[in-house]
Amino acid sequence: MNESNWDNLGILVTALGIVVTALVGILLWLGARKAAREARKDQGVANDAAQRSASVAEEENTIQTQRLQIEELRQRGAALAAKKAILRAEISKHWPGRTLVIRNSGPVHAREIEVLVNSVPINKYEEFMTQLPSDAQIAPDGAIELEFVLFRKDGKLNPPFRVSVSWSDDSDQRGTWESSLGH
Repeated sequence: MNESNWDNLGILVTALGIVVTALVGILLWLGARKAAREARKDQGVANDAAQRSASVAEEENTIQTQRLQIEELRQRGAALAAKKAILRAEISKHWPGRTLVIRNSGPVHAREIEVLVNSVPINKYEEFMTQLPSDAQIAPDGAIELEFVLFRKDGKLNPPFRVSVSWSDDSDQRGTWESSLGH
């Protein structure tokens, strides 16, 4: 082999080295580009998952806040119920008349009781033989019985009639109850 062949071979090897280096560079660049694309894709998936997780956490926080509000309302309602008298009226039949019975099923006394029959104070009716005292109170599980008769010729009380009861108790709200009662 002569010297020019060696020179040509050297040039060829150098050129081949450049081509191989270029190919390796291209392959590395393509690999890095593919890795970067996959990393962006994975980052997008991770971002979406993080966004969903944040949304779920926010919804959970909202639900927990609502649960706390409901519990606070329940506790306030229970505290208020513990301060309220619960009055209801019914008619008890016995011969020769009837009795309007007003019962307290609440945990506290009922005071300042007002009873209206057909929008008229009960003590205005002559048919009621028992009058409602002005200082009437009904204890828990207690009752007031107001006897009346229906067979007076000039009577104003004709069943069924509308009975309205209002009262004060340990709450800051005036209690009320109203219903139609028959004979």
